[in-house]
Amino acid sequence: MRALIAVGPNICVISAERRDEGWLIVASGPGHGPCPSCACHSSARHSTYWRNLRDLPLQGSPVMVRLRLARLRCREPTCDQQIFAERLPGVITPLLRRTCRVVDLMQAVGHVAGGKPAERLLSRLGLPASDDTVLRHVKHRARVNAIRAPLRVVGVDDWSWTKGQSYGTIMVDLERRRV
Repeated sequence: MRALIAVGPNICVISAERRDEGWLIVASGPGHGPCPSCACHSSARHSTYWRNLRDLPLQGSPVMVRLRLARLRCREPTCDQQIFAERLPGVITPLLRRTCRVVDLMQAVGHVAGGKPAERLLSRLGLPASDDTVLRHVKHRARVNAIRAPLRVVGVDDWSWTKGQSYGTIMVDLERRRV
């Protein structure tokens, strides 16, 4: 059973409980990590906080992970950031309320099925999400995966809003059709 509820590496599962609305998993992070500003490793705890995350369904039921993470102190005297939150790359993304593997699944299903069909399929799989949320994740993945090749063909257009008063310029990548 413990292998079924593994949330990610360096995360200790404290308890797993079956409820009417699905599974509730209580877990805690490692309690140490690198400072995002100076990359100096720290385990000096300032405080803790809770994050509520959606994870992949277990036995066809939705899973809510209640994850206790640490706020840490950066002990590097030259660093401007004194307090930072523990990060778990590859497991959770800052500001998202879903684990990375849920986001990956939503992006894959949304890319293949589209908005409304993906919404219906994900709700049957135990991952309720609106079509707008699914499409937002698909678009975000497309932006992140966009090739950052140098521009080769650029179109420039200048115009005047009012005669002699205010002007505008637009530059367009003609190969990728992006502003």
